[in-house]
Amino acid sequence: MVAIRGKIGYSSVSRNGEARGADIWIINADSSSPVRLTDSILEEFGPVFSHDGKHILYQVGGNFTNNIWVMDNDGTIRSSLLFQVLIGGTAGAG
Repeated sequence: MVAIRGKIGYSSVSRNGEARGADIWIINADSSSPVRLTDSILEEFGPVFSHDGKHILYQVGGNFTNNIWVMDNDGTIRSSLLFQVLIGGTAGAG
């Protein structure tokens, strides 16, 4: 969970029985008005606000890889910053 300017960002798995991964949400600091910013079957987690609060960096993972993404703080204009980082592996091993 991360907070900036009266907003809290967090990731949460759907609790209504859907087969899906975690999504990124924001909510007001007073616990009002939760908004889901991402909606996919992949795991989206680890949100971090930029210093000016205009963007959110987060991880998207699946099948032993993680990608780092950035989006505007309203969930729009998403782009990947890093592709296919092997989790727990070492480059050139073997």
